[in-house]
Amino acid sequence: MKTSVFCISKLQWIIIPLSLFFVFTSCDIKTPKAISSSTSQKNPPPSTKVTEVPKGTPKSESAPTIETPKPPMTEEKSVPKKNKIDWSNPVAVLAGNYGNLLICDKKEVKLLEHILYYADSIHAKKIPYSQATANDCSGTFIRMNEYLNKFCPESSFPSFKVVRSTRDLVKYYHDAKQLVFIKTPINSDSLIQPGAVMFYTHGGRGGKLEITPQNMQSLVNHVGVVYSVERDPTTGVVKNYLLFHGQNPKRGIGITKYHLESLMVRVPSLILMVMVLNSGWQLRQ
Repeated sequence: MKTSVFCISKLQWIIIPLSLFFVFTSCDIKTPKAISSSTSQKNPPPSTKVTEVPKGTPKSESAPTIETPKPPMTEEKSVPKKNKIDWSNPVAVLAGNYGNLLICDKKEVKLLEHILYYADSIHAKKIPYSQATANDCSGTFIRMNEYLNKFCPESSFPSFKVVRSTRDLVKYYHDAKQLVFIKTPINSDSLIQPGAVMFYTHGGRGGKLEITPQNMQSLVNHVGVVYSVERDPTTGVVKNYLLFHGQNPKRGIGITKYHLESLMVRVPSLILMVMVLNSGWQLRQ
């Protein structure tokens, strides 16, 4: 149950874990500004350590990149009753602030702190972008999910055994009923929350066609996870957000800063989609 959750001139969005129809040589979505690697010190969970990412990715088995860290203490809060949360509705899950909540063995596992720690650790390593070693946008996302799976092995996070490309991810989350197509991003920016998974398409067909289950795999070409969000203190509208993702061969893997206004005005062909990260919980229902 993971919740993984963006824009265009005729902007459309979607909430999904990822998938893509074509194999791209890069996952470029315009020129982002890389933030300082000092963020690597912001979110260290207790007694957690990270090892080097392996250079090769086995084709037929999962490719874990990080040692199993000792997870932060799991809160023994009462688990929300299933009849109070519509887990099949990604929008409702996000609106109820359950987007990063994983129900594991009757305990709550808050995925966001693990997501932030993983992103900080990988960002600090300055890992090069490479499709050959699965260090591209989809590979980076899948590795993060395999890391999160360590905190709740019985959940169903996407892994290299099941998916590999962005097109695989989109289909995976659509089949899990976690994909939400958004036609007017400016009116749906409340869905942009830390931990949300975002799918993008840009240029040509991507900025002109309405995204549907039938064409989504051919339009999507990038994916990332929202690291943090800055909102207007008065209106609550998103001003900026940080994204953790594998960028392209020139920029590598890391956390970058985006300006929502520039995405929606200067890059109108960029399509944004969102996914909820607690798919493991939903798939176990």
